[in-house]
Amino acid sequence: MLPGSSLKGCLRTAWLARCAKDRALSERDLGRGKSSQRHDLLVKQAFAMNEKETAMDPFRDVTLTDSRLPDSATRVDLVSGWKYDGSRKTYAANPSGKIQDLRERMRSVTDGGEPPLVPVRIGLRSGNVRSRRSKAARSDAQPRQSPESIYQLLSALEEHHEPLWQREIDKFFSGTEHRLEEALDLFSGMSRGGERPAAALLRIGWATHAEAKSVAGFRSIHRPQFRGTRDEYAREGSARHVVDLLGGPSPFGWALVVMAADWQARKDSIAWLSAEPSVKRRSGVRSGSGPGSLRSPQLKYRKDETVRLADGSFATLLEDVRDGQSEVQVLIDGDKEPVRVLEIDGPA
Repeated sequence: MLPGSSLKGCLRTAWLARCAKDRALSERDLGRGKSSQRHDLLVKQAFAMNEKETAMDPFRDVTLTDSRLPDSATRVDLVSGWKYDGSRKTYAANPSGKIQDLRERMRSVTDGGEPPLVPVRIGLRSGNVRSRRSKAARSDAQPRQSPESIYQLLSALEEHHEPLWQREIDKFFSGTEHRLEEALDLFSGMSRGGERPAAALLRIGWATHAEAKSVAGFRSIHRPQFRGTRDEYAREGSARHVVDLLGGPSPFGWALVVMAADWQARKDSIAWLSAEPSVKRRSGVRSGSGPGSLRSPQLKYRKDETVRLADGSFATLLEDVRDGQSEVQVLIDGDKEPVRVLEIDGPA
């Protein structure tokens, strides 16, 4: 399931950023104090809320439903760390040497082919309903900053996430053989931002990192590893969780929200990425900093791939196969059994 509360949290953060900008708030308006206290003050000032008056929260007027993921929409992958080393201007992969970190994720455009589509219903209470509620209420505590349309919400989503996307590309993934830019280029025909956007970027779920969950200009990310030093709080993180996807690091959480009517009008014209990555490199990246350093050990065969064995039979892999691996679990005629990797002649 995609919980409606998770998506509502993404929308609320983006709307908070929009309202803080519209009200020309700055860090000086928040004074000094703990990060949580400053955030609470930002919410109250940006949303024009009285002290502890939740009835004035603008997302009281926004509703979202839980969404069921389609069958076969997810897979499990090994997670690695992708770290930016600012002193050398290079990147270094840090796969776990002892404990494997395996995570479930949704399939994506970068896997190749059409990704899973998740229908989402977003509701806004109409102005008439808000007016009647205000007249019937015993208190004058009513939301003052509620979004007036879905388009305003999408515009705020894009305004908040697009700079994060670009920073992600430039800082962490520039020069790698990933397909993030190619994936987003597929939807270039759908307008993002402006007064009536057809689509908007967002980042949701595990490993979306603190930047996506905080407001630009007010970020203070706690880094426990630097406790007691001037680097204990930072404006942005220095590492990302990634999966090894077709020869390059791919981050978690990025998705595109598209208006249903615009999707129906354009879906048949999209030429989905193939399963084979195209190579796009930028200048200025030192050798040895690309995906080769991430893919350790090298992926040989993927889970669910059908392979031919030395005795002429065929088997379906139940796990990824990497260099140095001696044995793998497979399905042969419906039976699960182990085979030696040396007995695999190649793809079927």
